[in-house]
Amino acid sequence: MMVLDTIWMIAAALLAIAALLWCVLLVSHAAAERKERRIARYQDAWFERLLPVMDEDLPLPALPKPARREEMEAVLGLLRELAERFRGQYRDRLSAVLDQIDAPAFGRRLLRSGGIAQRVRGAALLAWCSPSEASNAALEHALGDRDPRVRLEATMGLVRKGLVTDPVPMLKALCRDRAAHSLLARDAFRIWGKSAIADWSPLLQRPWPVDAWVLLLEAAGTAGRPEWTPLIAAQTRHGSTLVARTALAALETLGDPQGETAALDASAHANPAVRRQAARTLAACGTLDTCGGTLDTLLADPSFEVRRVALRGLLALGGRPRLLDRPPADAWQRELFLEAGLIAPEAA
Repeated sequence: MMVLDTIWMIAAALLAIAALLWCVLLVSHAAAERKERRIARYQDAWFERLLPVMDEDLPLPALPKPARREEMEAVLGLLRELAERFRGQYRDRLSAVLDQIDAPAFGRRLLRSGGIAQRVRGAALLAWCSPSEASNAALEHALGDRDPRVRLEATMGLVRKGLVTDPVPMLKALCRDRAAHSLLARDAFRIWGKSAIADWSPLLQRPWPVDAWVLLLEAAGTAGRPEWTPLIAAQTRHGSTLVARTALAALETLGDPQGETAALDASAHANPAVRRQAARTLAACGTLDTCGGTLDTLLADPSFEVRRVALRGLLALGGRPRLLDRPPADAWQRELFLEAGLIAPEAA
């Protein structure tokens, strides 16, 4: 009898727990639905307010400040949706609207919060707000955040605002926790390299870890300064294939004929990815007379992708006539010649 009583008590307890969990889920679902309805109401109301201001039919002071956090979140979501829907049409007006609704202060509060996702959102939000002493200082401080995602967003924010006078703090921030491996980090340095006015070439003469070299070379490629070509070319001999490949890509972007010698040397590199990039760089920096022979040699490379890039390089340099006069040497060349329209399908 005691055993049955115990079983009944356990069963009753399990049923009670199940009922309690069901009630919690029901309440949570109802609360989420209510929140969604409130956000939808906020966005409907703010859409009517925002559109005339974004179109400059009404002045900025016509916009009130959101009264509570939930309303601010709804407005920011609506602004993000408008920016994406109209593909940059409101980009110039967006910063002014964010300043008017006091979004910078909200972004700084998010950056001070304990949650990683909130800090990431805060840094991303400040990147779109107009520069101010408080916001700039918050982004600079975020470079020391323990999470790499926050540091990445802070870096992009500083670059977008044109606030970077010394890239070294950014380099140090991104070379922690492999943050420099992110495409966002590379994009940030490409943007900075294109917009930087000061001569930062002394940085290309200092020793750096691999991750820092990759970012600096990305920036050097977009800087458009041919006088830096020798400094970039020196890194094509770096022990890291990633650095060597990035240096060759920077020379390709520059398109300076001085980069041809480094690309010729790299065409014999042991790594096929480096040889492939060397072929691209030769097509950008060389001529058919000076590098056509090397590209011909790469047409017999052990890597099919290297061959493909070499063929495209020869065609770009005007080598089609010389290719039409020669038959494919093997099955891979036959496939590439067919792909490039150098031979007829029946001849293949």
